[in-house]
Amino acid sequence: MEYVEGRDLQLMVKEDGPMDYLVAADFIRQAADGLAHAHKAGLIHRDVKPANLLVDQRKWSKSWIWLGPIYSRRPSVAHRCL
Repeated sequence: MEYVEGRDLQLMVKEDGPMDYLVAADFIRQAADGLAHAHKAGLIHRDVKPANLLVDQRKWSKSWIWLGPIYSRRPSVAHRCL
């Protein structure tokens, strides 16, 4: 997994308080899209939680969510897909 410069959602809420519901909904949508893509590839994320959702703002004007570690039921698949 590449290094992501930014904060995770847990830290953002702890430091900044509750976020706007539209921003939160967009983060949830991005995480769901990522999980769906991983699932189609036969991969699973065994620890979905705010601390594993990283927010990256360095490359784009919009915030993007990065999922933490994703695993395969078959180790050879994980190396090919990631």
